[in-house]
Amino acid sequence: MGQNISTMCSGPGEQSPYIVQQNEDGTIISRPRDSDHVAPIASRGKHMATDPTDQVDVPVAKAGLAGIEPTTITALFKRASETRADEVALRWEENVGTPEEGFGTLTWRQYYECCVQVGQAMVACGVDRYDTVSIMGFNSKYWLMSQMGAVMCGAKSAGIYSTNGPSDCAYIVNHSKTKVVMVENNNILKRFLEAQGSLETVTTIVVWDEEPDKTVSFDKVNVLSWAEFTAKGAGKEASLLDRMDKIKPSDGCQLIYTSGTTGSPKAVMCSHDNLWYEAKCVASIRLLSGAVYEDGVMQHFTISFLPLSHVAGNMMDVIMPIAIAGEPDSKTSVCVTFARPDAMRGSLKTTLQKVRPTVFLAVPRVWEKFREAVMKISAKKPKGAMMQKFIDFAKEKGLEQFHELAAEASDDGHLNYGSASFAPLRGVASAVVHAKLQKGLGLDRCAQQCVSAAAPISRDTIEFFGQFGIYIHEAYGMSECSGATSVADHGTRKTLCLGLPLAGCEIMIAHDKNRDKAGEGEICFRGRHIMMGYMHDEAKTAECIDDDGWLHSGDVGRVDGAGRIYITGRIKELIITAGGENIAPVPIEDSIKAFGEGVISNCMLVGDRMKYNTMLITLKHMFDGSEPTEELNLASLKKLIPAMTATTADDANDDPALKQWVEQLKAQYNPTAVSNAQKVQKFTIVPEFSLGGGELTPTLKLKRAVVLKKYAAQVELMYMDATPPAKVSATATAHSTKDSETIATEVRV
Repeated sequence: MGQNISTMCSGPGEQSPYIVQQNEDGTIISRPRDSDHVAPIASRGKHMATDPTDQVDVPVAKAGLAGIEPTTITALFKRASETRADEVALRWEENVGTPEEGFGTLTWRQYYECCVQVGQAMVACGVDRYDTVSIMGFNSKYWLMSQMGAVMCGAKSAGIYSTNGPSDCAYIVNHSKTKVVMVENNNILKRFLEAQGSLETVTTIVVWDEEPDKTVSFDKVNVLSWAEFTAKGAGKEASLLDRMDKIKPSDGCQLIYTSGTTGSPKAVMCSHDNLWYEAKCVASIRLLSGAVYEDGVMQHFTISFLPLSHVAGNMMDVIMPIAIAGEPDSKTSVCVTFARPDAMRGSLKTTLQKVRPTVFLAVPRVWEKFREAVMKISAKKPKGAMMQKFIDFAKEKGLEQFHELAAEASDDGHLNYGSASFAPLRGVASAVVHAKLQKGLGLDRCAQQCVSAAAPISRDTIEFFGQFGIYIHEAYGMSECSGATSVADHGTRKTLCLGLPLAGCEIMIAHDKNRDKAGEGEICFRGRHIMMGYMHDEAKTAECIDDDGWLHSGDVGRVDGAGRIYITGRIKELIITAGGENIAPVPIEDSIKAFGEGVISNCMLVGDRMKYNTMLITLKHMFDGSEPTEELNLASLKKLIPAMTATTADDANDDPALKQWVEQLKAQYNPTAVSNAQKVQKFTIVPEFSLGGGELTPTLKLKRAVVLKKYAAQVELMYMDATPPAKVSATATAHSTKDSETIATEVRV
């Protein structure tokens, strides 16, 4: 018999909609308290598909959000164009820096009609039902038109990261059997030119933001401007309408190529229903309750700047606005504003101040950049002693309130929606200091509705913004579940808590006694948002989704009595020491970065099958756009290490002042380690990790195997005086990962 964890607890507040039960084998199941809100399990063999022409069963619950009527993204889009015809759907900045500066706009009707034009042109260019159209470029109206045009003609969209090189581009268009590729400019066009010898199915490339370079010549590919392309759709109205009538909720709608941290990217195939259910669930959480009444319409304002080839950016900027605006009886609309292409080089702040979004999603690196900018500006501005005391007081009281709210979110089966005391002095601090900073960042309308996704965010970053009344909530999910599986909102506000699962979603903590601590295990999901499968890859799909419909995430974690999710590690990243102890590297890396704040930019723990742990660290560098230069950021580093003389990472390991600082870092961290096995004995400074260097994915995830291979010589030096490691037991090795491919490159001494 299982043990009911949630009803063992009692506490004040609202009862959690989830009930948590632990089985005798240690497995924990968290599911909706009302069983009618759980979608039935699809029949075996019909809960996954890898052929792009296949369909899967759509499991519909008796009630709740998992019981919503299945529909298609195209049907929702059409309804939005009719019911919100003259409301603004898309905006972009025009004539920047001139007296005519303002916004260009498309209404929902215009947006829809443009996509119809694109869909007709795609039909004319030979795009068939179930085909794929690949898209590459910075976020713009043309990106969205390309995606929705492809969907309208019964095909799927596949985004390609703008940072991908020629070989990566060729892999994706060949794997997806793409015929038509949509690109932003000639710079991207030339990447396909370099790969033209390996392009197998591409017949047409469309350049949307400028006239195609006439000197670029392909042997078998037709290169068109946007105007030339859309003109081809004339007379294809009936063909497109026929295609749209045949689209079903169970059809594939979108391909999301994984970032490929452990090999070639896999093509996650999401159905119309996957995306509709995901969007509906995310839109229903309290976090999206901050719509404002503007221009006669109740609406949300968002900024599109995260890559649309990533599941989070695409859901936020393309799918969810259509789902919200096109939902029957919808009372809210969404206006998406595109950031400038140089957003990450500084213009994002200006766009934020102009738009003042009502909800803001960013990746941890963006939040870290904001934090650095705030600290830099604060350090530059001279303040009188009294003003500095007041600012410090405001920050202290802000953090105090943040911690009170977090503490009130208990671990039992109840939720609390925040009742931290609000002393008059706190109110003054909030009105003066907090409000000024929030407005300066352009986050004053979404200070309670900020979200971080795509990678873990550090406690320090969350608390830094918390002291100014800006609450960052983590979203947890993956491409394979169409986006988020949980989002921490106001009722689940605990630092580093990932919140409750989406409505109707089930969670299983699959405990492995040879790998996991008591109460922990691999986090698995089940629900209507689980992907159809990896296109053209039955073996990997079967590894990821089991016969009972559970999607295995590869993350290790736990749930509390209310059903909230916490991540404690990742199976693929677990380090097994020579003594056989399993170590999750991320918490250790976060601790090191916290102790080395202002100096360390990134770090990676090394120690798999070794007698002790070592660490590669990168220092703060100067940047040229989004890529680091060789030069260290001396202005920042010398504030904390004034005696240092090194100017590059190559010089850093021989710098006496830096050597002394590293020893101090070790002396600070090691006494706080949970066990001796988690202490770090040696450190080596290496150049900054980057996209260009190959150490980071486009979503800034660390490619651990790549880093180990690239810096193998430096790692070997750190183990030169170590005796050969003891052999790790076969049992420990067998349970260290679910797939031998995911084991990081072994460092041999």
